[in-house]
Amino acid sequence: MSNSVRVIGWYALAGVFLGTPFVLPTLWLTGVLGVVAFLYATSLAKVPREVLWGGFAAWTIKSLIALAWGWSIWPLDWFFFSLPLAGFWAIALYWICGAVFLGVGGAFAAGWLWYFLVHKKFEALALLALPFLWLIGEVMAAQIFSVMTIGPNGFYTAAFSYGQLGYILAEHKLLILIAKFGGLYLLTIVAVLIGVALWYSYRNIASPKRLVLGVGMLATLIISGFVEVPFGEATPADYKIAVVDTKFNNQIIRSSDEIIEREELLGEAIEAALANNVTHIILPEGSRFSDANQSADTLARRLRFQTSDAEVMLIDSGRAKLTPTDTALRATIYDGVSKQAWQVDKQYLVPQGEYVPMYFGKLFQLLGMGGRVSELQQVFDFVPGPLASQNELPSDVPRILFCFSSADPLAVRRLLTNAEVPFVVHPISHAWFGDSQILKDQQKAMLKIQSLWNGVAIVSAGNMVRGELYTKEGQVLEPVLVAKGEGWTVSVIGL
Repeated sequence: MSNSVRVIGWYALAGVFLGTPFVLPTLWLTGVLGVVAFLYATSLAKVPREVLWGGFAAWTIKSLIALAWGWSIWPLDWFFFSLPLAGFWAIALYWICGAVFLGVGGAFAAGWLWYFLVHKKFEALALLALPFLWLIGEVMAAQIFSVMTIGPNGFYTAAFSYGQLGYILAEHKLLILIAKFGGLYLLTIVAVLIGVALWYSYRNIASPKRLVLGVGMLATLIISGFVEVPFGEATPADYKIAVVDTKFNNQIIRSSDEIIEREELLGEAIEAALANNVTHIILPEGSRFSDANQSADTLARRLRFQTSDAEVMLIDSGRAKLTPTDTALRATIYDGVSKQAWQVDKQYLVPQGEYVPMYFGKLFQLLGMGGRVSELQQVFDFVPGPLASQNELPSDVPRILFCFSSADPLAVRRLLTNAEVPFVVHPISHAWFGDSQILKDQQKAMLKIQSLWNGVAIVSAGNMVRGELYTKEGQVLEPVLVAKGEGWTVSVIGL
């Protein structure tokens, strides 16, 4: 076996180890072992070509596994995807391209690691630098991914954090608390450092001691992950929050013919919530109980009537038409105490779900599907709306973390720049993804880390996914079911 094949084989194994925790979170330790395998593969390489291709392969494999939730939208049976297997190839193309772009970060991390570790023989420097090289590689890869998915009103960002290593520590009850001091980025550094420590003990400690130390470190990591963290005594709740979860398919969400039916169903859910004397009612993203095209003042008058003049805060969202070709996803926050309403627009949009990425649109046009792409763009016509800032909202009004924005490690931090707020609302819709456990697990890790880092509770409400409370101490609590109807449930939780 040639050295190149051996090196690539170890990098491939590293990629499998690194990706496994993103589909099986309880196997978080395999991610750490992936760092060890990554280091071992790099130490075997003799020429830069082996390292660059190997690092790229490792992170591409890791990303293919982490992005496996994309397959949960299969089968597609609309627009040009109604052609035989067209939907399959569309998903495969996006899945592979995304992983390949994210894989570039692995080439960066491996290349610099090899330069210090093998070429210059600076082992201590290489091992100390690897956590930071890894972090830089992940941020750089996210920026490259945003180029691939840039839209007509494109934005260049490092927000796409799916598959970043720090998330694996969300399963460790003690190590996740480190997120309080640096969020996902610090967790990534810690995860790589643990792998470095295991590698160092393997390379530099005599055989009998090496075995004892290695087993001891692994046992400590595993056992400490089950240690229950005391959260202190429960305090009286200041808010009683109603979480409305729905199970509306894509047709009922998007069809204008069924708007009345949807409003009636949501009206029933809101009545059930009001009957429980709640202070807040949160609807899933895109519920469209209210007409987002109307002004905030008009909606305040309408929602005052629809909530029977109750002193409750209602959070809804829906499509706001900006131009004949552009739509914003707009949230409306109505305060039944002050009888006022405010509106904010979603900024970080879902590629292929809310807009058609420019390069993918051109690719399908080259394949002779230009007409179909135009049809698709009429539905996926979202752009970042003009109501971008939430800084002007009163301090007692929760901030809105839109669906998909949880993937941005800095999203909540930006929301809290100029204010301390009671909590953050996270409306979600998984209408395209159904019941993907992989996606739910990854988003749960994201929200746990964001709430810990920013010291603020996050309350979610979902379509096709259940809403939860993420406390600032790191707990994930499920609201208590109090009512249910056709396609909806109302659950209540105190905060």
